[in-house]
This record gives sequence, structure tokens and C-alpha cells, in this order.
Amino acid sequence: MGETLQGREADLHAMDEATRRAALVEAVDYRGDCTLELADGRSVVGFLFHAHFDGAEPFLEYFPAVDGAAKERLPVSDVRRLVFSGRDTADG
Repeated sequence: MGETLQGREADLHAMDEATRRAALVEAVDYRGDCTLELADGRSVVGFLFHAHFDGAEPFLEYFPAVDGAAKERLPVSDVRRLVFSGRDTADG
């Protein structure tokens, strides 16, 4: 069994573009919820399912960790910190 990402944190604000992109792609591939700390001080928790880096405003799409919530979109530039906060459902 491989090492889980659960509990890992990444300070995206301090990363270069390539490292930030790799961390976000890893979050999309993660099979659990992530917590995103935003530039305005808010935090959102949800399941990231898409990262779009092309175009003028790269964005993430996620399902909030609230039953019945519709998908939401968030500009990548708003995200300061990433936490793999939920249990990886593929980890046993």
C-alpha cells in the first residue's frame, strides 16, 4: 500500500508556478476532500475534480463538502494554502 497524502499541507503562495501546478494536480487526483485557504481569509472544504490552467484566469472546480451542494469554481490565484484534509477513500 502506498503512502497517503492525508494530512499533508502545501503553502501554494510560496511556490513557483510549476510546483504550485503540480500540487494542485495532485489534489485533483486525490480521492478525498481538501481544504483550501484563500487570500481573503476564508477556507473552503471539498472534493477537487478539475484544474484548468490554460487561459487568462486558471481555475479549480470542486464539490463543497456539504450534502447536495452544487459544484463551484475558484480562481487558482485565490488559493494560498492546500491541505489534504479528508480521508483518501482509496487508502484501505
